[in-house]
Amino acid sequence: MSDFGNRGFWPFGFPFLKKGQLFDVGVGEVSGGNGYSLVELMVVVAIAAILSAVAIPAYVNYLNRIRQADAASQLLMAHAEQEQYKLDNGKYADKAGCLPSFGGKCSLGNKITGKYYTFSVSNAGSDYFVLSAERNVYGKTDRIYVTANTREVQVSNSEAIKFSLVKMLFD
Repeated sequence: MSDFGNRGFWPFGFPFLKKGQLFDVGVGEVSGGNGYSLVELMVVVAIAAILSAVAIPAYVNYLNRIRQADAASQLLMAHAEQEQYKLDNGKYADKAGCLPSFGGKCSLGNKITGKYYTFSVSNAGSDYFVLSAERNVYGKTDRIYVTANTREVQVSNSEAIKFSLVKMLFD
């Protein structure tokens, strides 16, 4: 071990520190007692507000993407069921309720409400159909769909599920 000498506390080279004074320099002390000043508390609140302004929209967008992916999965399953329905009946189902994914009973109707999306069938005939899922998000309609000719889910309004704290507060 070497002597601290004129260099201050050796590991850091702080000349204003003496041996044993690393954390006892008096910075931020409040006269008359222990605790935090109002400025320090305001800085902490400001940092928490900034972090939440970033984290909350990211989390909400994450949830919206998960919900949309779940609806897309249901649409793809219903697409396969439409093909089976056509093999059995010679035409595509004209009601979402006819498909096993949505109850398997045509008496349930065409609009089937899931947890987040409402599913329906349109333009159904012997060679074409459109399966769609719709949801109102932040005043916009998020509509995803799949047709008899496509095997991929299409998104009609990709901006609908994007959450913006600024837009929510100032629009």
